[in-house]
Parts: sequence; structure tokens; C-alpha cells
Amino acid sequence: MKRFLAHVIIEAKTPLKVGGGKNDLFLDAPVQRDWNGLPMILGTSVAGILRRAFEDCKGEDDVNEIFGTKDERDPSKQKGSRLIISNALLLVDKNNKVCEELLLEKSEFLRLFDILPIRDHVAIGANGVAKDAGKFDEEVVFKGTRFKFSLEFDGSKKEFGGILNLLCDPTLRLGGGSSKGFGSLGISEIKWGEFEPDRYSSSLNFSSDEFVKFMPESAKDDNLKRQKFIRYELKILPDDFFMFGSGFGDKDADQTPVLESVIDYENKCLGKRKILIPASSVKGALSHRTAFHFNKINKQFGEKAKVGSENEAVREIFGYEKNKNDKGAKGKILISDCFLDYDEAKDTKVFEHVSIDRFTGGAIDSALFQEKAVAKRDEFIIEILLKNDARDDTEKRAFKNVLEAFETALDDVVQGRLSLGGATTKGYGFFKGRVLKYNEGRIENEKE
Repeated sequence: MKRFLAHVIIEAKTPLKVGGGKNDLFLDAPVQRDWNGLPMILGTSVAGILRRAFEDCKGEDDVNEIFGTKDERDPSKQKGSRLIISNALLLVDKNNKVCEELLLEKSEFLRLFDILPIRDHVAIGANGVAKDAGKFDEEVVFKGTRFKFSLEFDGSKKEFGGILNLLCDPTLRLGGGSSKGFGSLGISEIKWGEFEPDRYSSSLNFSSDEFVKFMPESAKDDNLKRQKFIRYELKILPDDFFMFGSGFGDKDADQTPVLESVIDYENKCLGKRKILIPASSVKGALSHRTAFHFNKINKQFGEKAKVGSENEAVREIFGYEKNKNDKGAKGKILISDCFLDYDEAKDTKVFEHVSIDRFTGGAIDSALFQEKAVAKRDEFIIEILLKNDARDDTEKRAFKNVLEAFETALDDVVQGRLSLGGATTKGYGFFKGRVLKYNEGRIENEKE
């Protein structure tokens, strides 16, 4: 009996957080690595996001028919999966090959993956402020990294085509930290074919003339419409300077902007470092301002004002953590990390500062420090996706106030009323620009 086989190549549009599940001596959350020490993605991770996307599209009964089910109470009702998904291995070159054997020596290109970017974070409490001793770090995979995996399917061509089409959904996020800007995928290539069991190999390097290129059916905006996502674009230009700090210094300054490299497969190297605007920083500012506007809309002032996860708008859009009283909920917002081209000579300026003694108001002896701020003059875009899954009139009315508070927060950014990044008390991080709102694939409104 013939089976369908597809080889899928994905590219990380934003860095990926595919954790190995354990910490080590140096990192709180290192990435998953294969037998050669190269980043990899477990097939169970791919299966999990595909199952969730299929369930949202078709429903629980159909997803169990494809992905199988497990009934602890009645083993006779258990169903095996008709879909087999391999681990996703790192592409070793631009020829779409992966390394499935043990390497005695890595190439210069593969050695680039020995040391991956590190993201520093601070745990946030219920009141929307940093927890004491809540700092932690995460290892992530470079933006631009490519992986390859296979799918084997026992079923019809139409069913398999529908599964492959889900991979092209722009709302799909792989790995952890999707609300922090990680895990956005781009499909570089999908090849598929129908084979007799003895005519194909499980190797990801298997090639055959029977493979043909898969063409997705749904366009980007069609997928967003089906998933009930509203797409926003913040097209902003900095007033003066901004600073998303790295926490480290260099030869010129004690405090520097966060920069991150991107993998270049064409030249088999790390591309020039780019200025990183972390989605987590943008999300934090928007969450706090959304709570403020929601309180204002509902006339909740003083002691009645609710902040952090106690605020209804924050809970609805940004989610909230699990505790003994709440099960927790994932947010409905997806913000992607933003990368900007960087020319150190043109795009930065070093400022001299002196630490001030808060008691005397005078300068602290030997407390001179330098700060390198970014002075970009080009407009850039931050893309935001927000899920609106309100079903009945009651939910729609409730979500209307939440949406108004969120959109007012976006407007504050482009009007220069809400700063982004660090050192905002020194005048950094103010922007001017426009908010574009796309609803069901059309520009619904544009605010300047």
C-alpha cells in the first residue's frame, strides 16, 4: 500500500527557543542538541503544533482520526497516529542536506552553532513588576537557521495536502516563548510524493524524481481570517535615540544596545550583527499601558484600579500565569522580534554620565560611565497579531473595551506618549509613526 512522504525545510524568521528540558552549569534553559551537538527540534514539538492547528481548523474528532488518541479508561478505544513526523535536523549547507551520521570533525560553518545567542529575562509577578531574584537566561537558535524534517502519512492526498497547508499558517509558532517573539517560521520548501514502501527511505537526504513541489492553497491573509486574527503594523521612526540594553559593555561604553547575528546560508557564515528590538520589551510596555487605558475606560481609579494579571484586559490579551487559584491562560497576542541593519559608526552615539548620590545630590567619586545609544533614522515595522475569538454577543461586547484599551496603547506609541526600551527617563525610546490595522485581510484603519 502506498504512503505519502513529504520533506519540509523551515527557516527561523525569528530566533527559536527549543529547550532541551534541563539546565546546565552555565544556562538556565539550553537548546535541544543532537548527537553532534547541533541544534535540533524534536518531532514531538512539530506534531504538537500541527495537532493544535488541525484541531482549531477541523475539530477534535477529525484531529483524533489523523493524530490518534489515548484513552486511559478504555484501551480498546485507543487509536494510533496515521502521521509520522521525524526530528527536524539542522541543514548543513545551502544544498538542503542534513548530517545524520556522527561527525569526527565539524566544518567551520557548523562550529558557528557551538555558541548560540543568550537572552536575559526577569520573571514578572502578578503586579506586573520584577520578582525578587527572578533573573534567568535562555539559549536561542539564530534567526535564519534552517531545519529539515519529514512527514509520512497513511491516508488520502487531500487529507495530507490539508496537513501540509497548515505549516504555511503565519500564526504558527514552534518551540517556547511565542509570546516573547520566538518561534516564527517561514517555509523554504516542501516536496512531497506517493511511494511504495520499498521505494523510499526514512533518511532526510533521500531524493527521488517522484518528489514534486507542494504549493500551499491559502494566502497569508486568508489564514489570518480563518484563525480570526487581527494584524497590526507599527510603522515607527525614533524621535532621537533608543536603547534596548544588552547588559554588557564594549571598548567604547559600559552599556551597549543588544545586538544579535543572523545565519547566512548563502555565504555559510554569520551575517553582520543587527540591532535587536526584543518582542518581550515591546510586550511589557504595551501590557502596562493597556491596563492603564482599560482602567480609564471602566472608571476604575485609585484602589479600584487593577494592574498586572489582575487587570481583565491584560489577562485577556497577554495571558496570566498558573497559580493555586488559577489554571493560567496563554495570551492571544503574537509579537515578533524586530531586527534592524546596523552600522556602528552611523547608528550609535556614546554619552558620558556620572552616577548621582541620591542623598547629597552630588556626583559619586569615580562613578563616570558611558552609554551607547542607537540613533536610527529609518522607519521600521513591528508586526503584531491579536486573536479575536469572541463567539457570542456578550463576549464581543466584553472584548470591545479590551480591544479599545489595547489599540489606544498602540496609538500612544506612534504619538510619542509611550516609550519603548530602557533609559526612558533620559528621553530615550520615543517614536512617531502610524498604526495600520488589517482585519480580514483589508486595512481597516490607519492612524497617524
